[in-house]
Amino acid sequence: MAAVQLGMGCSGILPNILEGIITLIYEDKTVTTPDDSFNQTMIFFGISSAIILIASLMYFVERRNAFSLYYYGKYAQASANAPKLSTKQKTIEIFKSCGKTKAKWYLLYVIHVYTLTFVVFPGVTNHTTITFLDADGPWF
Repeated sequence: MAAVQLGMGCSGILPNILEGIITLIYEDKTVTTPDDSFNQTMIFFGISSAIILIASLMYFVERRNAFSLYYYGKYAQASANAPKLSTKQKTIEIFKSCGKTKAKWYLLYVIHVYTLTFVVFPGVTNHTTITFLDADGPWF
């Protein structure tokens, strides 16, 4: 759980650091053009895509690690001994266990994040304009 929360925190901080570096590179220009914005966007998504590709490749390295193989084996052994439940039964058991622990607050947090995303996203896309693509009107 701590690794997931560390990853969520880094996924918010690292893109902002990358955007700050790109902004500093282009900051000395007195006049910016749409081409500059396009170039900044392509640099940002290029570097972000490279980071995602490297992280994806590291997954396969991690799968062959002796430490990981040991714990994958323990997981497989525990899964073999676990009672077989249907998907519906598993879902019900998960929600019942959330009530017994403090995980219900985490569940409410996730619901809150998704709700805000669905409430805010349509308004943001309605007011987003991409000048080099919007010659014929809005992009959506």
